[in-house]
Amino acid sequence: MRVFGWQADTAGCAWWRILEPFKELAARGHQVGHSPTYSADWDDADTILGQRTCMPAPTGRWQQWARAGRHLVYDLDDDLFSVELTAPNGGFFARSDVRERILRNAAAAARVTVCSERLAEVMSRHHADVQVVPNGVPAELLNWTPTPRGDRFTIGWAGTPSTLPELALAARPMRRFVDRNPEAELHTLGLDQRAIGRTPLRGARLRCTPAIADPLGYLAAVDFHVWVAPYRSTPFNRAKAPTKALEAAALGVPIIASDIEPYRRHIEHGVTGLLVRQDHEWEAYLRLLATDEDLRLSMGEAARKQARQHTTAAIAPLWEKALTP
Repeated sequence: MRVFGWQADTAGCAWWRILEPFKELAARGHQVGHSPTYSADWDDADTILGQRTCMPAPTGRWQQWARAGRHLVYDLDDDLFSVELTAPNGGFFARSDVRERILRNAAAAARVTVCSERLAEVMSRHHADVQVVPNGVPAELLNWTPTPRGDRFTIGWAGTPSTLPELALAARPMRRFVDRNPEAELHTLGLDQRAIGRTPLRGARLRCTPAIADPLGYLAAVDFHVWVAPYRSTPFNRAKAPTKALEAAALGVPIIASDIEPYRRHIEHGVTGLLVRQDHEWEAYLRLLATDEDLRLSMGEAARKQARQHTTAAIAPLWEKALTP
């Protein structure tokens, strides 16, 4: 099979949905290519995978291809109809013309691929053939071992400007824990000191690592003993992939996450991580994992064992099925 992945951009979504999966497809003997710009070199492709195609010029080309009978697969890994207006791209995806192009381009495709069951429910209202292809982690991550700096117990959080509002759920409990435990520190990944300084974490024993464009470089910067992943139960978050749980599990880092879908589907509470239902549990679970090293290590290993079922190699057959004309 000859497949071209038309990236929406070069950010993390493309890494999860095109770059890494296509490496596995190439390893299985398929001819693959990908780029944010289309080249005539791929005019003979069996399938074109379009990642949330919604800008006017790409939409025109997509619709032309559909009329010409080319095999198109439309991919979404976010519920773009539920993006909050306060998010960095919220105003863009709230526009009626953008939403109309998303729906029109999805409808023109032979198939729609999504990252979660909840997102499949959303898109099934608009297309008869929606297939769930979960995100997978590169198998090489299973051999990585994060190395915390020094002797301090390191609590980690990773995010972007879009997920900064989620941090508020756990920021005060994290701050209290560090204030009460001189041997503990916080490490945030993805935002600079100025952005984190506007949260309740300011003034704590805190290291801030700004955004790292290379996804593997970002994961190499993880030096957490425990990974904290707070999320509000919003329609947008409920349709997401459990990205932080996938990353933490691959690295063998136990995770404390909000008890929302999709994390509830992925984490086995008390075995591969801990799910927070009440606000006081953030600090209680941090204390538990800080004081019980055996539990922390066994939980990390159990999560890593689970991660073997969620590698890009394990997911590749689902991509083959979804992309085959």
